Amino acid sequence: MRISHKLFLLVAGTALLSTVAIAGVTVWNLSRGFDAYLAERDAQRLETLAHPTGFEPVTSAFGGRRKRTLPNKVGRVYY
Repeated sequence: MRISHKLFLLVAGTALLSTVAIAGVTVWNLSRGFDAYLAERDAQRLETLAHPTGFEPVTSAFGGRRKRTLPNKVGRVYY
């Protein structure tokens, strides 16, 4: 085998090994960080649901006025 072939195989093997190592570390790091992110997001959602105004805002019973949102007009509030 010629020296140029040996050198090519050495460089290609090193590049392949480096790529596999970097991919493995990246997958491990992302999975660990993503699990922590999901746990934090779940904790925030539970705090919002446990809050007394988590489901609907508190409305006043004076004057018979109630806050309502029409289903076809999402985000708009009508009194």
